[in-house]
Amino acid sequence: MGLGPNVALKLLDVSEAGARLIVKVPLPEHIEIEVNLCGIGHRRPVKTIAEVIWCVPAAGGTYQVGLKFLRYLTYHDLQELGR
Repeated sequence: MGLGPNVALKLLDVSEAGARLIVKVPLPEHIEIEVNLCGIGHRRPVKTIAEVIWCVPAAGGTYQVGLKFLRYLTYHDLQELGR
């Protein structure tokens, strides 16, 4: 429902099937989270649900996570995010 805190710090990679992020806190594997991706010129964020596939410590007390989207992003959404 998107009621939790925003733990994202940086988007590293995104594809139609998933994403890789830097986050503030460790996220347990196999939980579902809401992801809101915004691109320049995007009027509304692309909202989707993703499963945390892996989480590893990163520099500066942060964590890197790999996400798998439950539904693939559309080609149009990927184009808009890449602008």
